[in-house]
Amino acid sequence: MNLLVFTFSLAFCIAATLALKQYEDLHPRFPESEVANWIPSKILKSSFPYYLSGVSEEDEPIWVAEFGKWNVRKFIEGAPGNLDILNKYIDQVAFNGLSSLNFSDPNTKPQILAIVDLEGFDYYQLGSPENLKFILKTFTFFGPAITKYVNVAYMVNTNFLAQTVINLLKPVLGEALSRFEVHGTNRVKWMAQLSQKLPRDQIPECVLRDMSMCWLRVTLE
Repeated sequence: MNLLVFTFSLAFCIAATLALKQYEDLHPRFPESEVANWIPSKILKSSFPYYLSGVSEEDEPIWVAEFGKWNVRKFIEGAPGNLDILNKYIDQVAFNGLSSLNFSDPNTKPQILAIVDLEGFDYYQLGSPENLKFILKTFTFFGPAITKYVNVAYMVNTNFLAQTVINLLKPVLGEALSRFEVHGTNRVKWMAQLSQKLPRDQIPECVLRDMSMCWLRVTLE
């Protein structure tokens, strides 16, 4: 093992250890050891893509989540145990986000930045009362964590239906809603705004040019 790999591995282990308390403070649905060591299937990762993109000028981790591709309803209705699997996957999303933060300095307030792409979100996700209930329940559960650990979530490609869901979430999100910066479906417009706020070299090329290439990147990992 070369020194660079060892150093990176050690730094990640330290960060993950420091994140445990924060993760436990969320009152998660699954034990930390189960979530941290669990390896989701490639199909699951490609169906619900998210990834660490880079860091901001303030050393805030930048996470990208392609929620428009998250066909939650199809997955939950696919098999009886899929709801538990998806809940564990979402808990792991939270754990990985916390693990990317630096909690070693008590004088700082570590937070992440998020780019949430909603392209592809359609009526199918809203056509099931049970699925809508799941979405509302999930955001209600993680609302305090969003308030505490997310600086800004840039919601891009927000169509009418996605905006409808955001409006439905207003009563349950409370203060967490102030972390959302909602942008419409005009890519040229929202990319110009994001490029002014985030280091351009830290925004994935696939976000800049074609989000479908982000999907390919996640699928191949």
